Amino acid sequence: MKTLREIMTDEVVTATKQDSIYDVALKMKNENIGFIPVVEGKKLIGVVTDRDLVVRGYAEKHSGSTAIREVMSDQTLVSVTPETSVEEAA
Repeated sequence: MKTLREIMTDEVVTATKQDSIYDVALKMKNENIGFIPVVEGKKLIGVVTDRDLVVRGYAEKHSGSTAIREVMSDQTLVSVTPETSVEEAA
């Protein structure tokens, strides 16, 4: 059974809650990704997706200078270890 370590990347692009939605959108474009973890130091505090930027950001008429904390997911985060099986994580 495959573990997450076998399929994950360890070069993660992150944002802070102070980053603007425009800056995060640029990171997504430049890295060709649609999901960015939001961190405070080394602590994961949320996530933001390209959909968050559109639905909670631009569609709600936020400007590009709006801080990502205004549109990031505020749901409870669940984390796993690299040794977790792909099946269990799914």
